[in-house]
Amino acid sequence: MKCKKKIFFVILSLFMYTSVVSAKSTLLTCEYYHPRNELDGKSKSIAVLCKIYDDYDHDCYMKVNATKATTKSNKESIQTWGGFWDSYEGNIKDWVKKNKQCPDYMAVKIDGAYELAAYTTKKKAQDFIEERAKTNNTFYLAPRKGLDNSEEKKTAEKNIQNHIDHINSVMQNYSFESCSNVDENGIKYWSECSSILDALEIYINSSGDTVDAILAAETFTEKDEIIKSYNETVSKAQEFLEKSNQELSEYDKERDQQLGLGPIDVTDNTTTLETSDLDCNGIFAGNFGTLLKQILSFIRFLAPILIIGLSIIDFIKATASQDDSEIKKAANKLVKRMVIGTIIFILPTLLELIFYLAGIDYGTCGVK
Repeated sequence: MKCKKKIFFVILSLFMYTSVVSAKSTLLTCEYYHPRNELDGKSKSIAVLCKIYDDYDHDCYMKVNATKATTKSNKESIQTWGGFWDSYEGNIKDWVKKNKQCPDYMAVKIDGAYELAAYTTKKKAQDFIEERAKTNNTFYLAPRKGLDNSEEKKTAEKNIQNHIDHINSVMQNYSFESCSNVDENGIKYWSECSSILDALEIYINSSGDTVDAILAAETFTEKDEIIKSYNETVSKAQEFLEKSNQELSEYDKERDQQLGLGPIDVTDNTTTLETSDLDCNGIFAGNFGTLLKQILSFIRFLAPILIIGLSIIDFIKATASQDDSEIKKAANKLVKRMVIGTIIFILPTLLELIFYLAGIDYGTCGVK
């Protein structure tokens, strides 16, 4: 018994020791992001998360069309970690051991099998990407989030400033007088104004996607002046669009009055289209009225024949079945058919009464 207890405690001790030894703590958490290029419909946004442990092992996770990867995303390994995969960097693992920091760039392949290659400089990463492109392998450059890269920040800032300048330029140069036209009758048209405003709205949405990608890459934050300036410009532009579209709507009403357009109003003789302007000749021009009367007469002739014929068939079937419920159903069908037939006969008279009560003088124009 004592021997068994000793064996048990030895096994338990070994298990606990193994658990302690195998437990790894995270030394570095590295995040990378490649924004989607709005001008290139093929490219996609790519997010990478890498955890480097105190034993300098690593786990990386990738997510496409996202701004952030998590430990639930696709798990991948850095192919350059051991230094055997390419000749542009050397051993990234040794570099991380020495510098205790994340590599600044990640080359990412998402077509087919996912692949990751880490680099310490942009030049090395770009050389690798260009070399792999020769073998039809497309890699995307994903900088480390929060990377203090003055060149990239300048490029991003210039890009945002261009958006700001363009939006301001459209607002400053826009005027109703410059984008509207007058025809020979003195009626104004402003389809060009609407096109300018629609194009500005589309541009604002597109530039917003670009700025969102820059923020996701942490090149800038909401607190940076360039982002504040962009947001203020967009806010002014949205107010400008709302006001300008409202003005066009008011102009639309004025033009409709000039053109004599408006809703039909049976009580107001000042509207451009009155019921008094309509007559039976206008409604039933040509042979249409005669044809309609013939169709109505044919329906009145056919209705009684169908009612009697179908009802006789139903009663014959019900009698043959010797079922009281079937006879009752046949009787109900007969009543419904007679009601429908009656409506068909009195419909023109009913419509005539409704038109008379509504003040429409011409009624059914003799179609009875």
